[in-house]
Order: sequence, then structure tokens, then C-alpha cells
Amino acid sequence: MKQKTEMAFMLIMFLSLIIPFVIGYIFISYIKSLENKKCACSNDRRRKYIKFYGYALLVLTILGLFIILLTISFPKILIIHQIIKYLSVFVNILGIYIIYSYSDILSSSDCDCSQSWKRVFLKYYSYIMISLIGLSFLLLVIVFILHIITGNEKSIISIKNGMINC
Repeated sequence: MKQKTEMAFMLIMFLSLIIPFVIGYIFISYIKSLENKKCACSNDRRRKYIKFYGYALLVLTILGLFIILLTISFPKILIIHQIIKYLSVFVNILGIYIIYSYSDILSSSDCDCSQSWKRVFLKYYSYIMISLIGLSFLLLVIVFILHIITGNEKSIISIKNGMINC
């Protein structure tokens, strides 16, 4: 049983490292390819921010995993993990808005030099992330309304604990 738990932990750590790395690489490589092509129709200040967002994904992922591993030995640095989580949420919400608006600009213009599967990835990534944020907000509103109607604090406390522990 312990071996299965360790394997599951290692798989989760591996996936939580690989997925942001792949997404960050896609963003950075797409923006660098637009810069190398000197694609005039894609020249917008958001292009630079998307590249920085890709780098931020990489740095926050490495930092977050490093802090989680250090927290096992030094539980007092858990506060740093909380700060990184809040910073990550802020960076992601801002990045998603910028990616959405930039991909909309590229899609609406007849920009042949920006044609790539990575442009499509930008668009669908922003759609998926906006949908997840919207769904999370909707669920929080529903829980809040249920709390007002029933007066039961268990749902609010479980959401609070879930957000702190994730």
C-alpha cells in the first residue's frame, strides 16, 4: 500500500511539473517565432506579456514544487507556499485575460505570419481557463447563497480548508 502511495505522489509531482512546462514552452516558443518572423500584425505589447507569462509559469512551478518539498522537512515555511499560491492565482488571472485578448486580435486580423497550431492553442487555452474561473466563481456564489439560506457553515468551512490545503 505504501509503494502505491509513493508512486501516486511521484506521478502527481511529475505531472504538476510537466504540464506547466509544456504550456510555458508553447507560449514562449510561439511568441519568439513571431518575433523572429518580424510579424508586424502580431506586434502588440501583449505579445511581450505572454512571453513573460510563460516564464512566470515555469518559475512559479519550480518554486512551488521546491517549497512543497522543503515544507516536508521545515513546516514553518508553509507561509511561503501560501504566498506563492496567491501570487500564482493573480498571475494566472491576469495572464489568461491577456492571452484571450491577444488571441482575439490575431484571430480577427488577416495575419498570415501568425498562423500556427500554437495560435489555436492560445485561443483554446484561454477559453478553457476562463470557463474554469467562471465555473469556480459560480460555484462559490451558489455555496454562498446556500449558506445564507440554510445558515449552515460546514460548506463554507470545507471550501476554506480546501483552498488553504490545495
